[in-house]
Amino acid sequence: MSQRLVPWPRAAAAVLAGCALVVAAMSIAYHRERTGTAFDDVVDRFIRKGSPRLMNDIVHVADPEFVALLFLVLIAVALVRRRPDIALLALLTPIGSVLLVEHVLKPLVHRTQSDPYVVHAFGYEPLAFPSGHESGIGSFIAVCGLLVLGSGWRLRTRVGVLVAMALAGLVAAIGLVGRYYHYATDTIGAMLVCTAVTLTVGFAVDAIFLRIRPHDRATAGRSPAVS
Repeated sequence: MSQRLVPWPRAAAAVLAGCALVVAAMSIAYHRERTGTAFDDVVDRFIRKGSPRLMNDIVHVADPEFVALLFLVLIAVALVRRRPDIALLALLTPIGSVLLVEHVLKPLVHRTQSDPYVVHAFGYEPLAFPSGHESGIGSFIAVCGLLVLGSGWRLRTRVGVLVAMALAGLVAAIGLVGRYYHYATDTIGAMLVCTAVTLTVGFAVDAIFLRIRPHDRATAGRSPAVS
């Protein structure tokens, strides 16, 4: 059984390229900035009207420990279902996303969060774009979204799961903005990075597994993630 992780490869390649171009444009626009955009200011004012306690609670959706647990569960389920390709996707995507965000894009863009609350908490202006916390939960959402899109589930079920995944990412982003850790555009950039990395890893894993089992090429199609 060697089914494609990435359904509709041409459309997926277009999405990947679009995400990369938008992230590149955002990186140029936010290079060495110390403040948010006008859009960020509007979002900040709206979100920070909410309860600080609520923001403190929902930001834990993006906790690295929680995200790591989610990925471990996904990898375990994939291995039990004899889908090493899904396990490899779930292993490589978060690693690639976090490394790209923390060790390439953040130092390169060097956008900082200069809010006095954050500076007091950290003792310095932390790098902000893209969001590292959002890239963790964003990777999980992107991986699950890809698997759901290629699954054999009914359309209504797929749409419902995708909406739930999107809401989880939104909740994490609201918590990060509400706690002054990031600008809204930092979280958007992180989701775009995660989408691009997920598709890139998906294409690579598909190429590996279709080469390993060439006799399955004719039947390789849309992948039932957890059907």
